[in-house]
Amino acid sequence: AEGAIHFEVDRPGTLSEAEFDAVVRDIVNFLDYIGEPMQVERQALGI
Repeated sequence: AEGAIHFEVDRPGTLSEAEFDAVVRDIVNFLDYIGEPMQVERQALGI
């Protein structure tokens, strides 16, 4: 697709595809939380 970034595997990693996806998901969620920690409190208050 136009504008898409393509990466090629240089060598196999130590994680399975499912483990890799879980690690990436955890990192993204952590960065999202760090970017706006009050979001959790606002959601709890229904704001």
